[in-house]
Amino acid sequence: MLPNLKRYKQDIKQFIQYSLSQVLKSISEFERLNHEVFVRRATIYDIKNATKHFNDLVEDVKHDKEVKRIAEENDKLLSSVEGYSLIKYRLEYHDKLLNYEDNIIDKAYINFHQAIKKLSKILMYRGIKKGVEIEFHGSCKRSFLANKELYLMYFILLENALKFALESSKVEIIFGFTKDDALMVQIVNECYHIKHDEIEHIFCLGFRSESAIKSAKGSGLGLDIAKK
Repeated sequence: MLPNLKRYKQDIKQFIQYSLSQVLKSISEFERLNHEVFVRRATIYDIKNATKHFNDLVEDVKHDKEVKRIAEENDKLLSSVEGYSLIKYRLEYHDKLLNYEDNIIDKAYINFHQAIKKLSKILMYRGIKKGVEIEFHGSCKRSFLANKELYLMYFILLENALKFALESSKVEIIFGFTKDDALMVQIVNECYHIKHDEIEHIFCLGFRSESAIKSAKGSGLGLDIAKK
């Protein structure tokens, strides 16, 4: 090593030097993180196997007209059926993050009013415990060619709106169009005050505002995914 340093006119003092205890600590931390990754991969693998049964059941329900009619007329049954579909979708997105580049965009024609309406029926039970209702204003029958991952974005935004809403308040979902005929969707809630200097950081990975820390558990991951 020393001959190489002399050859390139470098000095060992130019580099960060670690003590033996620091090196051992780094190795220990690496092994801990590696173990965590292994456990999480094994857990996700088991969850995938478990959801195969429910996914098959969902497909069976969708092909049985009478069962499908009953499910669609009962919000609790619909929430259960679509909830399993959402788990499948989320696991597929997890695989995409691991195996594909960020710039790969999968598009489809999406009716956002129908998609968000479905999400509201899945997530409404998050609000029931707090006495929070979801209220729709306006509608949109048109479908738009858009990034399929926008479905996950709306899931995250609606989930956050319910999670941080004040008790006995409303989450309002408003559909409208801009002057340029672009679809505009607003998700509005009443929540605790967020400091002005914190707002620009709420989409940063791992960041949680003071009011968020006080009012609900979380990892600061959701809004980072939503922004992407």
